[in-house]
Amino acid sequence: TDCTFRGNGSAASGTSATDPAVLLQDGYENRLYLDPIFHSQYPADILADLAAQGVHTDYRQNGDEAIMTTPIDLLGVNYYNPAVINTQGQHLTIYPTSEATWEQIYAPGLTDLLLRLKHDYGDIEFAITENGRPSTDSQPGTTVPDTDRIQFLHDHFQAAARAIAAGVRLTSYHVWSLLDNFEWAEGYSQRWGMVSVDYATQRRAPKQSALWYQQVIRRNEI
Repeated sequence: TDCTFRGNGSAASGTSATDPAVLLQDGYENRLYLDPIFHSQYPADILADLAAQGVHTDYRQNGDEAIMTTPIDLLGVNYYNPAVINTQGQHLTIYPTSEATWEQIYAPGLTDLLLRLKHDYGDIEFAITENGRPSTDSQPGTTVPDTDRIQFLHDHFQAAARAIAAGVRLTSYHVWSLLDNFEWAEGYSQRWGMVSVDYATQRRAPKQSALWYQQVIRRNEI
C-alpha cells in the first residue's frame, strides 16, 4: 500500500500525509492530547479550526504548561485500526473489517503508530492498553475455534515486535478482552473475549485463542 500513516489517521491512496484533511484528523485524534503533555502546547492548527467553528479556546492560565508537562511514567496506546482519510476529509474503508464494521484490520499500522510516537515525542515507555477484535461465537460457553482472532493477534504481536526491534520501548501488551462482556453501544452482541461466556448460565470456557495465547506467553515467542 502507498498509505502513509500519521498515528490513527492515514492518507488515502494518492493523498499526501501532509494534506490538510489528514493533518486535521491526526490533530483531533492524536496531537490535541499528546502535544500538551510532551511539547507544552496545543497544536496551533487545531486551535485555529476550533476558533473557526466558534469554539472558545482562550482558557489557558499561567502555570498550565508546567502542569501539562509533568513527566509521565508511560504512554498507554489503544490500537484497533487506522482511520483512512481522503482530501475531502472523508473516511474510507480500504482494508478488511472485523465483526465491528468500524474496525479495519491492518496490523502494520501498529508498527507505524509506535514508530511515529517515538519519533515525535521521544524515547518514552509504551504500553499497548487495548488491542483485539470480536468474533462470532456459535456456541457461547464452549471452546470456540476463533481462528480469526488468533490470526489477528499473531499479526499484531509481530507488528509490535518489529517496533521493538526498531528501538521502541514497548514494555507491555494487553489484549482486549479476557472475557466476553458488555460492549458500549453494541451491548452483548459482539464478543471480544478470549474466554467465552454463556450469559444465561455464566458458563465460561477458554476459546482456542486463549489456549494459543497461553503457549505464546509460555514460550515468549510468536
